[in-house]
Amino acid sequence: GDHGDRIRVVATSSTTRGKTSATSTATEPVSGVAPSVASVTVSGSAVTGQRLTATASGVSGAPAPTTAIRWQRSNDGATWSDIANATAADYTIADSDYGYQLRAVATATNTEGRAEATSTATGAVAGTSATIASASISGTTTVGQTLTASAGTTGGTPAPTVAYVWQRSSDGSTGWADI
Repeated sequence: GDHGDRIRVVATSSTTRGKTSATSTATEPVSGVAPSVASVTVSGSAVTGQRLTATASGVSGAPAPTTAIRWQRSNDGATWSDIANATAADYTIADSDYGYQLRAVATATNTEGRAEATSTATGAVAGTSATIASASISGTTTVGQTLTASAGTTGGTPAPTVAYVWQRSSDGSTGWADI
């Protein structure tokens, strides 16, 4: 573009008998246009482990601005904090975001300045269902001996708690009853 350049015009008059030219004085340097961002939208589901995507639109300015995205979270919808290292258009919701609202901020910057737009906040980030990989018993199965229960890998948000219910069956396949 012409940003920073000076502009002049050369006018030329021609006939069959010759031509002549006149040149204007140069203008002051062409100034740029401060950046602007019309909006930023967020798509995706506000659930731990899911990905959100921020899209800035209506970014303009001269020279053409660069656009950066950063993610923020809030537990009250009024006070917002930047999420560390969350500076890409895509953000995978961390377990630590559970219960918080999230939003994206788009910043357009050029030599003439900077402008920001903020997305609408998501609802409070929801958790995921509890999971458990396995359950096992260790110890000697003799009267008077202690058996120990343990759970395999668990998952879910918020972090699940594990409870144990001991059961017995005379044949090991049917008729299980809580002890």
